[in-house]
Amino acid sequence: MDIEKELKKLIKETIKPQFQIYKKPHSDIIQNSKGVFINIKLPGINKKDIKLDINESKVFVKAEKRNGIKYNNEYYKGFVREIQLPSRLKVDKTKVQFNNKTLKINIPKSKNIKYY
Repeated sequence: MDIEKELKKLIKETIKPQFQIYKKPHSDIIQNSKGVFINIKLPGINKKDIKLDINESKVFVKAEKRNGIKYNNEYYKGFVREIQLPSRLKVDKTKVQFNNKTLKINIPKSKNIKYY
């Protein structure tokens, strides 16, 4: 028995973790001729815990729980992710869904591109 290892385990289990860290969530970002499709995994998060800001240049997602999240045996305050967007998207036609702990964001491309 490794006493140091057991002591570290005991301390980790008994001391309440400090939730100061935000984790970058796993994300799939696909861009094709129809638009940009973003899937962001948010384990331990409910829909009401998500703050989403989408504008012409970026998508910003922040999801946090007051009591923190245990993910992969580590504790986090939540998740945060910023994704830069390409130009010529119809941001006003964005569709957002949250199912099975995955945030799905679909932003269509503009079909009427004018060149001057």
